Amino acid sequence: MNKEWFIFKGTHHLGPFSVEEMEEFFSVGEINAHSLVWREGAEKWEALLKNRELSFLIENAKPPTVPDLPKEDKKIAKKVHIAREVKVVKEVKVALKEDDLPPSLPSPIDLDDGPPPIPLDAILNPSGRVFNKPKKTFIALHPKLALGSLVAIFIVVIAWFFINESTVNLRVKGVMPVYVDKLQEIAAQKTPSLTLAMALSLDGKTIYASTNKDGEILAIIKLQSLPKRLLGTEDVEILVRGTIRDHLGVFGRMQLTKGAQFVPGEYNVNFAGRKLHFLNEKFKFLNQYSFFKNLNTDYSYTTTALIYSGTPREFEKKILEYGEVISNELLALTNF
Repeated sequence: MNKEWFIFKGTHHLGPFSVEEMEEFFSVGEINAHSLVWREGAEKWEALLKNRELSFLIENAKPPTVPDLPKEDKKIAKKVHIAREVKVVKEVKVALKEDDLPPSLPSPIDLDDGPPPIPLDAILNPSGRVFNKPKKTFIALHPKLALGSLVAIFIVVIAWFFINESTVNLRVKGVMPVYVDKLQEIAAQKTPSLTLAMALSLDGKTIYASTNKDGEILAIIKLQSLPKRLLGTEDVEILVRGTIRDHLGVFGRMQLTKGAQFVPGEYNVNFAGRKLHFLNEKFKFLNQYSFFKNLNTDYSYTTTALIYSGTPREFEKKILEYGEVISNELLALTNF
């Protein structure tokens, strides 16, 4: 017997079976006209009633046509039919007691080279309903699993926040890259106390300052030249005022408090700043009340910075050359 037929029942496909086995399944009611069948080489599953090769099962199952009986014969036939039904019921009861049941389909078998997937048009019956429509199910998470998921999501959000917060991109133009890197490094630091870095533009007209604190900080910066670290003969003191916004302050005006002019060199930096509380920033008049004034944050910081447009190496070379020039001039005055 050539076994090449498959049956789709429930949620699995069964087979392969021979034509004779298909006839037996149909005769005992295991399959019917709407059962989905498929044979090796076919393109798709289809109902048995639409399959040309197995349609003979339905045709053979049709009862033969019987001519009408006379009225008297009909009464006799009715009595005979009732008697037969009673006899059939008794025989079925006896068969059930003896467990003499018709053969059932075998259990589902998973095949490596099985039939194709069931298309939607193949599992629709003539009324348009889907066979074996799955019931909707809801997955309930275990309380511990749900809590763990929430904790994991919270950690991911916090990590994303800190990663994005630590990325600070300063827009600094006309400054040597070595100083831009320093400004950027200070701005990205995450320390409780304030830190500060400063740089001079290439044209010598703008001073930049960066801090590790965001927001707006009202700043006063006092620069005092260091002895023998200035490209000039007299001491210089400079006062710079302005606002540092989002880590960066740009100061285009410098007030000389000592000396005739600004001279590049190394300076002591004394920084004093105040960050307004958002209430005082939105409502300026609140700053006159001590309670709201105490909500502001005051900063102070002291460091040294090279206020020079060139690289640190160039400055060291310049300061040596300048020192030699000054020494020669003093020597010439002494000899004179």
